[in-house]
Amino acid sequence: MADWKESSKMGFEFEDFTLQDLNSKHFPLAYKNMKKEEYSYYDIVLMKDSLVDYKTAECKFDEMGSVSGNICIEVGCWGRQSGLLITKADFWIISDGITTYIAKTKRIHDCIVDNNNLIEYKKKERVEQKKGVFKEMDMYIIPKRFFIPYCDEIGNINEMKYDCLL
Repeated sequence: MADWKESSKMGFEFEDFTLQDLNSKHFPLAYKNMKKEEYSYYDIVLMKDSLVDYKTAECKFDEMGSVSGNICIEVGCWGRQSGLLITKADFWIISDGITTYIAKTKRIHDCIVDNNNLIEYKKKERVEQKKGVFKEMDMYIIPKRFFIPYCDEIGNINEMKYDCLL
């Protein structure tokens, strides 16, 4: 498993890959959110052909998802809400490097509520950022079999259509 620095790099590369893919298919005006805020509330602004009619997407890359069979959804970091609890994204685009899942933010909330007794919640999980340096995160570990019914599109990372984002 990669360390935090390498994982972050892969996450940014996935954002860039997804943006290029979206630009070439339905969203030629889509762009990355480059606001320098304490938290980024979404990663990509999806514009098709209008500057006023847009949607937002959060991109998450989870390399362990292809091995573990789970989707990890962050909800806290260092005792503060983060991830799903603060996002302003309309959709989440999550990939494990093989398969990509697209779900509305509300549907991810629904998945957690509906399957609360069947999924794992980790509070203050120590996640290594770099050798010997950890941060505490709160997260839901959702088996893909429970997550899949809440998705709007699922496909090979190289063959996504993004029709559900229209």
